[in-house]
Amino acid sequence: MKKQDFITKYKVHSKLEEKRLRKKLAHEEAEKLEVLGQSSEKKAKKWIIEEAKKSTEKEKKIEAATMDILWTAKHQANAYRKMLMTRLYNMLTEIDWPKTYEYGVWFDGKGIIVAVKDKFKKVWKRAFMPTRKPKYDLAACFKFAVWAEDVLDIAEGRLVMPKTKGGIWLPSAQKT
Repeated sequence: MKKQDFITKYKVHSKLEEKRLRKKLAHEEAEKLEVLGQSSEKKAKKWIIEEAKKSTEKEKKIEAATMDILWTAKHQANAYRKMLMTRLYNMLTEIDWPKTYEYGVWFDGKGIIVAVKDKFKKVWKRAFMPTRKPKYDLAACFKFAVWAEDVLDIAEGRLVMPKTKGGIWLPSAQKT
């Protein structure tokens, strides 16, 4: 980390204070690496819990920021759809896709479409119409990202194709 960034991040006022803080942080990082790299779960428990909390907090911050952005843009249809498509596309990029797969997200005038082209050149498509209620639209984005990962698993043979009716992907456990 650059010196100026370090000073502004930790609000250091003197060189002595900066030196002490750098030493303390280096010691903590070394301890963390030493503990996380060993086979003893008892010793690593503290750091694992701390890392899990940090990642959970980071995810919550991202989710809250996304919700805020969507709430402010929900009155502007184009901006709202664009943000939803960007969020969905970002979720798809987090999947570890082999090079032979292609995927895309776009708006066709009716709804947001997700398409995945597998290694056999079969195109899988699914779409939803945004409700302009961020809570439900983000849930739909998450559901479609999971669906895309399921398509990957089906094509790779790690998952059995679910029952379909007339080529339509049915949700699991439908109650009648």
